[in-house]
Amino acid sequence: MISKLAKGHMASRDGSPEDLAPGQAAVMQVNKKKVAAYRDETGTLHTVSAVCTHLGCVVGWNATDRTWDCPCHGSRFSLSGQVVSGPAVKPLASFEDDN
Repeated sequence: MISKLAKGHMASRDGSPEDLAPGQAAVMQVNKKKVAAYRDETGTLHTVSAVCTHLGCVVGWNATDRTWDCPCHGSRFSLSGQVVSGPAVKPLASFEDDN
C-alpha cells in the first residue's frame, strides 16, 4: 500500500495547465517541475509551485475549501500560494519563479 506521503510525490496529471476547464485543478509536471494549477469559474488560470515550502512534499487540491493542502504536515495555501495555515511560513513559489 502506498503511503500518503508517497502518493503526494507521485500524484500528477498529464497535460498542460492550459488544458484545465473552469473549476478544475490538478498537479502537473511541466518542464520537470511540479505545478499546482487551478482554473477558476471565470476562466482565470492560477499556477504556483506544487512543492510545499515546509519540507518539500507535493500539495494536493482541496476542492471544498479551494486550497492547496500538504499531505505531510497539514500546511494549507490559497490559490495564489499564500499560507492559510502552517506549519509552513513561506508561500508557495509562483510557477514562473519556479521554472
